[in-house]
Amino acid sequence: MAAGGLLWTFTQLAPGANNQTKTLTLGGWSAPFGRPRNGAIFNAGLEIRNERTDYPGRNLAPTIHKFGSKGKPIEIHGRWMDRTIPQITGAQQYVQQWKNFVNDQVAVRMSWGNIISYQIFIYDIDLHFEGPADVVWMIKAHLLVDDQQAIPPKLNPISAPFDIANQMNDLMANLTGGASAAFTPVSTLLGMLNNLQDQLTILKGQINAPFASIYNTCSAISSFQLAVSSDLTSMLSGVTAMQTGLLDLRDTTDYVLSSAAELNTPNAAALNGVNGVLLTGSDVVSLVSFKMQNDANISSMLALLAYLQSQIDLTRRGTAQTAYTAQTGDTWESIAEKILGTADGARNIKSFNGIRYGQQPNPGQSYTIPKNS
Repeated sequence: MAAGGLLWTFTQLAPGANNQTKTLTLGGWSAPFGRPRNGAIFNAGLEIRNERTDYPGRNLAPTIHKFGSKGKPIEIHGRWMDRTIPQITGAQQYVQQWKNFVNDQVAVRMSWGNIISYQIFIYDIDLHFEGPADVVWMIKAHLLVDDQQAIPPKLNPISAPFDIANQMNDLMANLTGGASAAFTPVSTLLGMLNNLQDQLTILKGQINAPFASIYNTCSAISSFQLAVSSDLTSMLSGVTAMQTGLLDLRDTTDYVLSSAAELNTPNAAALNGVNGVLLTGSDVVSLVSFKMQNDANISSMLALLAYLQSQIDLTRRGTAQTAYTAQTGDTWESIAEKILGTADGARNIKSFNGIRYGQQPNPGQSYTIPKNS
């Protein structure tokens, strides 16, 4: 059974048959398992591409020419059984679905919960019937891209929230500002792909809006410790929204790139001619270059957002945590003295609760007292 009940998801990165983009999932007893059953499910290792040159003579060390790394070939196994699939002739339906899926011959994103996320190309599927309701299967694929392999962001030392905001701003200019120019060579393609240009515009808006909120909040505070609770909550919400938008942008540009490459093949020449523009090899190369840079920027932004999220979480754990209900006659100084034993913490209490200058405690209202006041 799939470890921990995690679901395996396989999503095509370009349209297949009938111009549809398909997604298949495997879970429970239908998911990949180790062979033998208590063995490994998946090899997430890598291999260094290299060439060795040996020289004549004694005691001369060979030269190793290194050409980067690549992931191990994908090979996963499993078994589909009618008794574990909640549909009539479930195993045979799985067989047909997967034969059609592989026969579409497009790149696929394979993910296993939050354990792995790879772009792969499936080139082989074995489907061995041990009976009409029992099928042993094996899939082989090339690993194209490791989506979870972190690209180290070029971050400067961070001393204040404003520093994070500035670095995010620099990355945003590359992420959303350059997209329109990059897609100019394939403007006809965008018009053919069901208003994809509009979708890209919407995605940019979904990323820009939470970024603006985070930027404004970070610019207004000198340290996370002085941020009020509502500011921290707002930033955390913005981080989540940006993460979702960035992943959607990455998936959408995957689709654009795959479609551009498909229309650049000889079989697509007639279709291109009808639309008045033939996609050239240089167009696709330009788009590939943009895509690689854009993915690197997305990875850097996701790393920066993860850092921001960790700072917010640390601040929330390390500051809040006594609640006090104000009484008639209370002042910030008297509250600080009651809770902390000294009036010196009054200023931090006001700042943490977002109190404006001159505003006094409201009787009956609950206030949060930071630990470090």
